[in-house]
Amino acid sequence: MTDACTHARPAHHVHADCTSASRAQPRGAGRTLRHRHLPWASTTLLALACAVLIIACGGSDPEVPVAQQQPVPAESAEVPTTALPESLWGAEGRAKGTLPEDRPAYTAAKWSSQRYATRAQLAAEELIAGPYTLVIDADDEAAVESGLQYADAVHTFAGGRELLGIFVRSRQPALAARLAERLTHEQGWANVFVVI
Repeated sequence: MTDACTHARPAHHVHADCTSASRAQPRGAGRTLRHRHLPWASTTLLALACAVLIIACGGSDPEVPVAQQQPVPAESAEVPTTALPESLWGAEGRAKGTLPEDRPAYTAAKWSSQRYATRAQLAAEELIAGPYTLVIDADDEAAVESGLQYADAVHTFAGGRELLGIFVRSRQPALAARLAERLTHEQGWANVFVVI
């Protein structure tokens, strides 16, 4: 005897009106069952991948309990630090004179105010007080005159001759000293340094 519902269809297709077929199963039921387990499997794979990544990147060793793991020694994680050079300014904010033992040995660089700055001190000033730091290079006589004009032009915008620190540098120490003297005596700048 043939079933009226399945006579024209292959055995794996079941008509929706047939309730007597023993193999009757809603269309796609097998896929639904498999899809229910997909999120769990994805989560498990993701967690496993994260654990592998943590271990590969130097995370904790899964073989050693966390309580027994040793911290990284402090000396290996130490960041090298460099001390800041001595300040060029006193507590009241005025330029300090350079101590005799710190002054340059060559007489050509000597000038009346005896304020000198090392290249490290100049770098610190540019880093800490960049807007209040003026650097003038004076490598020849023309540069000395240009430096005077430049300082005078800056004075127009700075609003005072005591706000800025002026740093004169040159390959010829005598030119730097001469420009420092003129900036101090002719133009009245209060905080002039010769870079040594």
